Amino acid sequence: MAALAGCGGSARPQTTATATPPSSSAPLALTSCAKAARAWRTLAVRADGEALDAATLGAGRAGVVFANQSDGDPCDWLSLASELARRARRVAVFAYAAPGSADEVLAVARALRKTGARSVALIGASTGGRAVIEAAAQSGGTVAAAVSLSAERSVGRRPDILPVARRVRVASLYIGSRDDGYTTFGRETRQLHRVTPARVNRMLLVPGDDHGVDLLSDANGPRVRAAIIDFLDANTER
Repeated sequence: MAALAGCGGSARPQTTATATPPSSSAPLALTSCAKAARAWRTLAVRADGEALDAATLGAGRAGVVFANQSDGDPCDWLSLASELARRARRVAVFAYAAPGSADEVLAVARALRKTGARSVALIGASTGGRAVIEAAAQSGGTVAAAVSLSAERSVGRRPDILPVARRVRVASLYIGSRDDGYTTFGRETRQLHRVTPARVNRMLLVPGDDHGVDLLSDANGPRVRAAIIDFLDANTER
């Protein structure tokens, strides 16, 4: 367990990264992704006075912002984000200036609303899952729902997120795996779910040890993706 503490991401190589040449037509945040990124548009976002590399796809009234895990990047979300865009959702991915920043997540959410999204959900993995909880707790009406995959209560010197989860009032979905050492074998996922006071508060724990974005693509991927889509359909305006 000492070797796992504070890692903030999966120890296995990420299978979602691509080895294809950068696409010159993709927004800057997606230049390392496959050619599927060419359909995306640059999204103008500023946080703490700095411009963020962000991109958007789709034109629905319901928006979704994806927050990366510490060892990941926007490319990790392309498959699920593209699926949601096909389902009439306006989605956004971005590259952190400060990894795990809830302020940046909210800045992207506000930018997405300016493009036409009426309600915005957040989806984050690992460190991004923590950022989603923080952003949901301080959203002030910007956020309608939050999905947190494999959020760890504490990472490195960052404080315990449990007190923050006690202030989350937006519809929430916590997802994790029962043998994930980074979340104390699912215990932290259960604890975050338990203390969240939101009227809609769901949890999905699946078998295995997948962490973060691996939950979307490994054996439990179809179940996890279906749970996210059903949750968004039920808890965001379309």
